[in-house]
Amino acid sequence: QQQQQQQQQQQQSINSSSSSSSSSIRRRRKEEADSDPTVWNDWSSASEPARSLLATKGIDTKTCAEWKEPSKEDTEMVRKQLGRPPEGKWEVSSRCPSGHPQTVRVYPLKKDRKSKRLLPHPTYYWLTCPAIVGRIGVLERENGCLRAKEWVSKDKSRMEAYKRNHMEYAFVRCHSLTKEDRRYVDTLPPNFQSRIKFSGIGGAAHWQNTKCLHQIYAHHLNNKNNIIGTW
Repeated sequence: QQQQQQQQQQQQSINSSSSSSSSSIRRRRKEEADSDPTVWNDWSSASEPARSLLATKGIDTKTCAEWKEPSKEDTEMVRKQLGRPPEGKWEVSSRCPSGHPQTVRVYPLKKDRKSKRLLPHPTYYWLTCPAIVGRIGVLERENGCLRAKEWVSKDKSRMEAYKRNHMEYAFVRCHSLTKEDRRYVDTLPPNFQSRIKFSGIGGAAHWQNTKCLHQIYAHHLNNKNNIIGTW
């Protein structure tokens, strides 16, 4: 009985820590958003300046929730690129000069295999081109993630640009959901909501995060001005 009580206390402590962490992230994001109202990801306060900013990059947040059924050719090509069938709802979001899929965007909710519930999937852009995946893999093995982080942190303007990249990523991800799914997300536990509403590129909890150059470059191929993508 004592062991069960200890396990319950440990679980409560973990849940409390998780809730506190997600609350801290949401509070920090809200403070940053209040100081920079041009980019904010919460659908209850989506601003026209943010839409205009993204429109200059060819991203229309009003049509983000429109998803096209992939063609059989694209589905087969992406399956070959990934080495597995693509999961969930997705569509090709950028192509190489030869017309092959380069990146795909993935719906922010995906059905969990065990529970069958829809759960957050924060990685919105996914790199599929084998050639680029290979090159970035080499860069990561050569300490590319650390070098990128150091390069960004040495310049205040680069740090601000990278923070904005994260915020834009979250903003677009939020607006790719249907209204019905937005309401569903609002019923999820706070830490699950944070993964969609407040996390950055690939689900990053911190703006300085550079742990996956693949995800960062996938964002660059769609956003066109990810500061690390230009590096």
